[in-house]
Amino acid sequence: MEKFQTTSNTAQTPTREEIVEALLVEAGTADHLPTDEDKLLGYLKLEQLSFDFMHELDFLPETQKRTLDLRAALSFNDRLVATQSGLSDKRKRFGIFHEIGHFILPEHRSKLFLDDDSTLSWWTRTRIEREANEIAAELLFQGNRFTEEALSLPASVQTVTDMAPRYGASYESAMRRYTERHVLPCAVIVLDKVRRDSDELEFEDSEYKVHYTITSPLFRKRYFSR
Repeated sequence: MEKFQTTSNTAQTPTREEIVEALLVEAGTADHLPTDEDKLLGYLKLEQLSFDFMHELDFLPETQKRTLDLRAALSFNDRLVATQSGLSDKRKRFGIFHEIGHFILPEHRSKLFLDDDSTLSWWTRTRIEREANEIAAELLFQGNRFTEEALSLPASVQTVTDMAPRYGASYESAMRRYTERHVLPCAVIVLDKVRRDSDELEFEDSEYKVHYTITSPLFRKRYFSR
C-alpha cells in the first residue's frame, strides 16, 4: 500500500509510469493478461456500473444528458465509474481505464468527469484528457511489457494482430502503441475511402485519402528532423 501513496513534496512525487507500475502490482494484475479492470477498481475502492446516460444517472445534470454523447463518467464523491450501456468490451475497458487515470493522477481533482468520443480520442487537445488517455494506455499495455514483447518478434502487421487480442486491445490502439514505441524507423498510414456516388468499386479502383499517420521516433528523426 505504501508504494502507491503520493506525497506533496514535488521532488518525491512519482511519475505517471511509476504510479501505473505500482497500481498494477498492488492490485495484483501485473503480468496477467489482459489487465483486469475489476482488480484495479477493487483496489481503488471504485464501483463500476453501466447506465443509459440519457435516462438513468441521477448525478448528471439534465442539460448535459441532452447535449453530450457520453461514453464514460467518473464521480469522485460517489467513487463511481459509469460507462454507457451497450459499449463493446474494448471500448468499455478503455473507458474504465481512462476514468481510473483521472482518479489516480494528483492534478486531476474534480468532483465529476464526463467523457465522450472527443475526450476519449487519441487526438484529444485537452491536456487532462490526454493525460488520462496516456494512463489508460499504460494500464492496457502494462507499461513497457507490450513493447518489450513486440521487439522480440518480427517487425510486421502480423505481430500486432497476434498480440492485440491477448492484451484486450483494439487493433488500432495496438498498432499505435507498437509503432510509437518501436526502435526501428517505421510508420503506419491510415486511409479514408473517398465517398463517391457508387461504392461498388473494387479496392484497387477506389480512391483514398490520408486520414492520419503514426510514426516511430527514429522514423521522425530520420525523415522529418530537418
